[in-house]
Order: sequence, then structure tokens, then C-alpha cells
Amino acid sequence: MKKSQLFALVGFLLGWGAPAGGLVLKFLLGGMPIDPITFMEREWAQNPFLYWYMLLGTCLVLSIVGFFLGKSQDAEDLRNLQRVDAAVHDALTGLATRQRMHGRVGSGAAMVR
Repeated sequence: MKKSQLFALVGFLLGWGAPAGGLVLKFLLGGMPIDPITFMEREWAQNPFLYWYMLLGTCLVLSIVGFFLGKSQDAEDLRNLQRVDAAVHDALTGLATRQRMHGRVGSGAAMVR
């Protein structure tokens, strides 16, 4: 899974916390004497548009932000792979460089011992 997809999914899942967080804050700051579940059910029933807006809007925004952050991370990972490839392969012939050859010979010799 690409990081852009993963970050978008994480953003979407974090968006689910917006209405719950709003309800919890309203409960804690309001000092309601009833139990939290009853309060949240009643509050959601009184203001369904507000909480659906919070849920869908936050999920959408955090998914989009996560997607673009992940996309830039994917591009950076690709550039790093290209740099590593350029460091261990000759650009003209595509053959492995002397550094890589000595490293592989050394690791092969260590495995034989």
C-alpha cells in the first residue's frame, strides 16, 4: 500500500473522532449530571446536521491532507531509491560500481567463513 493511500485512510479514521470529541468537550464543559451516553444520544438527536457536518467534513479534509502528505512522502522515497541506484550503478553502462562489487565480494567471503 502506498503511503498516500495509507495516510488518506488514517486521516479518514481520525476524522471520525471530530463529532465524538465535540460531544465529549460539550459534556465536560457543560457539567451535565446525566450519564455521557444519554447526553451524546440526545445531543446528536437535537443537532444531527451539525454532527454529520463535523463527521463528513473532517473526514474529507483529513483524508485529502493525508493523501497529499503521503504523495510527497512517496515521491521522496522514489527519489531516495533513484539516488541509491545511481550510487551503486554506473550511469553509462548500468554495471555495478567498484564499491558495490567489493561490498558484495566481502559479504560473500564472510558467509563462506
